[in-house]
Amino acid sequence: MSDYISVRKKNGITVRNFFTGMDIHFIGTDGFSYEGPIDAIARDTVFIASYKTTRYQNILGYVVTDTLRKDIIPFHYKEIKTIYVPRNRGRKTVLVPLGGLMALGGFGYDVLNIINGLRANEPVFKGKNLAGLGIATATSVAGIWLLKKTTSAKNRYRIVYVDMQ
Repeated sequence: MSDYISVRKKNGITVRNFFTGMDIHFIGTDGFSYEGPIDAIARDTVFIASYKTTRYQNILGYVVTDTLRKDIIPFHYKEIKTIYVPRNRGRKTVLVPLGGLMALGGFGYDVLNIINGLRANEPVFKGKNLAGLGIATATSVAGIWLLKKTTSAKNRYRIVYVDMQ
């Protein structure tokens, strides 16, 4: 069995393992984002395949995508700052769209209410209208908080190189 990269929580529980042939998406210590299939993992180094593709029109007039070249980019496992670990199950898959809808709906209600109040020459920030604006603003702030909580790319995990030799 070849070496592999293990992504673990701070308490040591394995979240995901990355083997040769799997797709990986991460941010390097240089700040750039890298994505592609893992070509090999050996001697503390992860080799990522990067494909240069182009589109051209063939003789029959069809547009075809073709691979021009394949580059192998080596990364020491300590050069990987953050690995994106997809979560396809759990509460976060429901909360991300919910947070976006809450933020959009709350701010949309605020903007439309203010524009309609100014156009009709009614007091915008008084009485019952002020309560409605407050509730909509609180909803949008809660939606933004929910988005930040569920979509942050914090480095919550440790990246461990597992040597199988």
